[in-house]
Formats: sequence, C-alpha cells, structure tokens
Amino acid sequence: MNTKLIRKLPLVLLLWIVTTTLYAQSGHRLDVHAGMAGMAFRDRGMSPLLYTGQLLSGGLTYCLMQEEREMVFDFTHQRGVIHNAYSNHCRYRSLALSTQTIYPLRSYGMHTLLLGWTNHNHFHIHQNEQFTNFSERSDYFTSFGALLGYRADKALNGRKLRFELPVEVALLGFYLRPSFVSNAPKGYVEPGSGGFRGFLNSIDPFVPWNDWFIGAHPQTTLVMKNGNGVSIGYRFQWLGLNEPVRITMANGYWNVSLKTTLR
Repeated sequence: MNTKLIRKLPLVLLLWIVTTTLYAQSGHRLDVHAGMAGMAFRDRGMSPLLYTGQLLSGGLTYCLMQEEREMVFDFTHQRGVIHNAYSNHCRYRSLALSTQTIYPLRSYGMHTLLLGWTNHNHFHIHQNEQFTNFSERSDYFTSFGALLGYRADKALNGRKLRFELPVEVALLGFYLRPSFVSNAPKGYVEPGSGGFRGFLNSIDPFVPWNDWFIGAHPQTTLVMKNGNGVSIGYRFQWLGLNEPVRITMANGYWNVSLKTTLR
C-alpha cells in the first residue's frame, strides 16, 4: 500500500492542534506523551511464528473538557524492530488516531463512574527484509466501540492526585488488509480491478463475534495548582482480525505524559 499518506498525517494533526490552541480557553488541555511499548505480533499471512520486541512510542493528546462531557483526540506513533524465536527480525511502524467521548455518570464522593464511546483508526506497516516475496505488509482498520471507566480524585497539599481506568471494546468497524496471495488488498488483485470499486471490494467488516479490539488505559496524574500536570500511564490494546488470514497483536505502552492547560 502507498505510504505517502502515513508520512503526512503527523503534520496535518499538528497543524490542526495548533489552529485549535490559538483560540483555546479554559477547559482545553494539550498532553505530550512518550515511552516504550512491548509488542507481541503474529501475522499468519507472513509467518506462523510470533514476533516480539520493544517499540519507541510517542504522541500528542488534545482534550476538550466540558461540564457534561470530555472529548479526547489522540495521535500515537510507534516504531521498532521485533524478532521471532529464530532471530528473524521485522521492522514495524504504526500510526493511530483515536477519539474518546466520555460522560461522567455519577460521583460517589471522590469516586466517579464514566461511560462513553470511542473511535480508533490504526495503520500498521511491518517489513521482513529476509523475505524475497511479500516482504512488506500493511493493515488498516477503523472501529467504533463502548467505554466504561472509573476515576478517583484525592486532595494532596493543595494539589490533586487522580487515578483513571477506562476500558473499551470495539463493537463495529471495517478493515483493509493484504490478500492471501499478494501484498495488495484483495480488491486490487484481479486484472482490471482498482479505483474506488477495488477499495470497496477490499473492505472486510469488523464485527465483535469474528474480530476483537480491546483496550485498557490506567493512568495516575498529579495535577498542580495551575491545572498542569504530569502522569504515568499504561495503554494495553489487544487486536484480532480474521480475514483473509488471522492477525493478532498485543501492545502494552508505558508512558509519561506532560499535561498543559491552555488558556
């Protein structure tokens, strides 16, 4: 698949955030996060073996905080080298654009239940230079799902210590993957196929009884008196897609985030 779009996405997202912050008022926040992710990955269209390794990770998060809801827009980029048990390596890169709309349901003192919905858009490229054929494979998927979470706040010497645990599961979506016999999606394999019709013929539905995407994102934040903060978090995601051949991925991203309130 063409990788030019993936290289332009970070610039587009950065310009969008900068444009937004020019008119920001109280209730807007920009987070910068970075860390390392542990990856376990198996693409049976490439190899039946499991590939594991560490990925350098980082990104930006923009939060719009209103009285009745919170909207979170996140961009995360990961890259690194993963290996199988026989030291064969694979270069891995990914971009993820996601949104969360969160509604605080009910508070019990310092404890709050959260409910919302999520949208994830992920693009992965993995390249095995030892393979003569089909050395590069790429996957794209979009999903929509539900979010259930818990939040606890505790006063701490004029500051606030906040713990959050949102859990999400995808309920519907679609994905675009290489065909079983080629790096190209199945809609572009047959002679004469291509264009928008080829794109439509390449899409497989993302349905929960056949495919899975589950995430949990615990995070502890120290909020300063001026509203800024620093947090330590862990983002775990598990993905399973079945068409045209099965791919599974587990990703655990340990990160430190600097949170800046925009006024």
